Amino acid sequence: MVKGIKLHICEYIDNYMIKNKITNTELAKALNYKTTSILRWRRKICSPDINELQKLCDFMNCTPEELTGLDYPEKRKGEEKELSAKIEKDYLFRKFCLDYLENDKVRALVNVYFKVLDSHKSKNNR
Repeated sequence: MVKGIKLHICEYIDNYMIKNKITNTELAKALNYKTTSILRWRRKICSPDINELQKLCDFMNCTPEELTGLDYPEKRKGEEKELSAKIEKDYLFRKFCLDYLENDKVRALVNVYFKVLDSHKSKNNR
């Protein structure tokens, strides 16, 4: 999951810079970093230090949730909140969801399984 968060941060920074026409040099100066560091983030070679995330959020005028791609339960609404509460209580389902998010093999197997189910459903509806 951490790898996914780091990737999201790098992509968010890159997209923000492209959208707002900000150069590596401009961001480097604003954050007191070397231009090569910014370039490495944008190429997803490495990601910013966690202690710098608030500086980045301030510069890009975004929330930590937007920058990291994390979703906090207290910000959810209605049905999404209820579903989230059920998932939190169901350990096996929660573990499965985490495995799906973090493991490419699990994700591939689940996707194949859903395709098979969908094809059976289509055949039965004919």
